[in-house]
Amino acid sequence: MKVKILNLNIPTNNNIQIIKLLTNHHWFLGHENHINHLLEIEKGINRGLTVMTYNAETNNLTNINTPLNVFANLIWQITMDKINWKGQLQRFFWNFYTRDNISSFHKDMRDNDFYSIIYNLHTTDGGTNINNRFYKDNESQVKIFNSTTLHKGIAPKQDKFRMNLNIVFKKIA
Repeated sequence: MKVKILNLNIPTNNNIQIIKLLTNHHWFLGHENHINHLLEIEKGINRGLTVMTYNAETNNLTNINTPLNVFANLIWQITMDKINWKGQLQRFFWNFYTRDNISSFHKDMRDNDFYSIIYNLHTTDGGTNINNRFYKDNESQVKIFNSTTLHKGIAPKQDKFRMNLNIVFKKIA
């Protein structure tokens, strides 16, 4: 499967509400296949901030019924309806980038049965590089691709920040 792009038409007010919830959330230093966070910080490398609000494997994170996860689940369900797939939810992972952030290529999963969704909360000049192709952020748009595909977030150059949601799910036949 190549990258599939869909417009979900979720109202701007809902996306702003999600951004407001995220601005009051606890965030963690972003990392992508890097173990020594302190060494990166000492070198001036900033990968942005992340927070996982749901993980089916650990079940020790935020409850699926918290406000952020209710929004994320709605985005996931609308996407699944539009592509007419059935799936088993794996995780909700939120990303926050500012202009100085640098990311690296990574795979969300190593199993071909898993798919990733990137949902843009707002339009920015940042985006996602998937298989060496740049996809600009457009509000309320999703990009769907196999989770084994190399990709990375691209920080904005002009806009002050970029926030998005990464959903990973297992496709069920």
